[in-house]
Amino acid sequence: MLKRRTFIKFISSFAGGALLGGIAYGYQSNRIEIHREKIICPAIAHRLRIVAVSDIHAPQFPGSDGTLVDLINSQKPDICIFAGDIIDQANNETLVREFHAIQSSLTKIAVLGNWEYLSKLNLQKLRREYHKAGIRLLINESFRIGPLCIFGADDLVEGSFDCKIIQHTPRDESPLTLLVSHCPAIMDDLNHDFPFLIISGHTHGGQIAPFGLALITPPGSGDYVRGWYHKGNTAMYVMKGIGTTPGMPLRIGCKPEIFVLDLENFAN
Repeated sequence: MLKRRTFIKFISSFAGGALLGGIAYGYQSNRIEIHREKIICPAIAHRLRIVAVSDIHAPQFPGSDGTLVDLINSQKPDICIFAGDIIDQANNETLVREFHAIQSSLTKIAVLGNWEYLSKLNLQKLRREYHKAGIRLLINESFRIGPLCIFGADDLVEGSFDCKIIQHTPRDESPLTLLVSHCPAIMDDLNHDFPFLIISGHTHGGQIAPFGLALITPPGSGDYVRGWYHKGNTAMYVMKGIGTTPGMPLRIGCKPEIFVLDLENFAN
C-alpha cells in the first residue's frame, strides 16, 4: 500500500504531466498546417495549383507579421482563394490590403462569409479594398480562366444565394466548374450531374475537436465537417480555416489549415 506522501507525489506528478500534455496538445492544435491534395483533370495542359484559406477572422488572427502571406507565397499559387469570414469586425475593410503581397500567377479571388454580413462591413468598400489588393470579390459571379469556370457564391446563411444562379450560369465548354462557397451546405442544393469542384470553409473543422471529434458546427455546415465529400460528379473539400470563432480564441485537436490543391493532367 502506498504511503500518503507517496500517493500525493504520484497524483501531483500525474496532474503536472497531464497539464503539460494538455498545453502541448493545445499549442500543436493552433499551429498552421499545409494540407496538399491532387486531382487528375485531363483538360489541364499544365499543373494548376490552387492555394486556399478561409475563416481568418481578422483582426483577431495575429497575421499582421506577414506569416500567413509568406506561407501562401511559399506554395507558389496559380490561383489563390479566400473563402469567406476573412474580416469579422466592422471598419476593418482595409486589412485585406495585406494580401496585395501574395504572388499568384493567374488570379486571386474572394467570397463573402456570414461574418462579413454579421459585422455589417461596408461591402462596397470591402470590394474596393480587395480590388486594390489585386483580388476579385465574387458575389454570385463567375469568370473563365483557362479550362476552368470559376463561380463565387454569396454566403448561404446571411447572404442571398439561390442554387438556380449557378445551375444557369453559362459554362461554355468548360470541363470543370470551380465553385467557391463559404458554407459547405451548398452541396445539398446542387445538381450533382454537373462536374463541380467545391472549395468551402465555415466549419473550422469543428474548432473544438478533441482527438478529431468535432463537438459542434455552425448553421450552414450541413453534415460536413472537414476534408473531402463526393456526390455524383461533385467533389467538395471543406477547409478547417485559419482563425477562430469570435469569443472562442482557441482550437483543440483541429489545426488551422492552408489548403493546396494541384490539378494535373494524366500525363504529368
